[in-house]
Amino acid sequence: MCSFDISLIMRRMTEIKRNKNDYYDANIFSLPNAITQYEDNDHAIAFSVKDRDIIRIYFAANDSEQLTSILTKFPVHSGIEIISKTINKETEEAIRKSGFIKENVYLRGMNNNLRELLYKNIPEKYQNVDVTQYAQPATPEDADDIYEYIHDVFDPLMDHLQTREEVLCDINNGTYLIHRDDGYLTTICKYVIQGKRVYMEYAANRGERINMHSLYLAGLEDAVKKGINVAYNWVREDNARSLAFCKRFGIVPDGTSNYIFIKRDL
Repeated sequence: MCSFDISLIMRRMTEIKRNKNDYYDANIFSLPNAITQYEDNDHAIAFSVKDRDIIRIYFAANDSEQLTSILTKFPVHSGIEIISKTINKETEEAIRKSGFIKENVYLRGMNNNLRELLYKNIPEKYQNVDVTQYAQPATPEDADDIYEYIHDVFDPLMDHLQTREEVLCDINNGTYLIHRDDGYLTTICKYVIQGKRVYMEYAANRGERINMHSLYLAGLEDAVKKGINVAYNWVREDNARSLAFCKRFGIVPDGTSNYIFIKRDL
């Protein structure tokens, strides 16, 4: 890790914003302490941090050509996430020209009134299901299987996958629910209470549909019992099945998207 003058980065961001023709940025909400690479030119800055399996890039620019020039300096397996209602066409083109591919767009789903809406759209065949017959809290003995499962199902360059230690920590905090059939791990669901909201982070199923329904509902019910009334998640925009599943629990897209760009091997 390299050491950078954070005050310099903040000053350069202010200068770029102040002297803008057009302004583009990649979600610089806060500045990290450990920056792996920093690039600067007249009309753009960019820096990267190591984020699990990916080098994640943040930038600020007021010239699309100089943004392209600066982003080309970052290595393969770098990623850019832009969380916004829409993405500026010039920004997207500048990122593309620098060697990044738009891999996916995730939609943020929200239910702002869990207590009123949680059961409203559940299909009749899933009503009155005893979710405890399907959803079991994970134990430390499940950690290795969960780790292998999420690294098999999800893309480490896009999905912020956990280390074994992080999986074990979340198991100990009671945020993982699982289902096994004949000892085989078929279904997982991770939910995290963040202040007044619950984040439905991981959900994957290799078994019967009732498994996933039960784990998801059990997590949401637990959040409601703890006084939580807002739930959210992220679902790929082209995953109609998952979007319909989330709607079952009143979690629907709220207009915010996460545009994910990755620089892959050629």
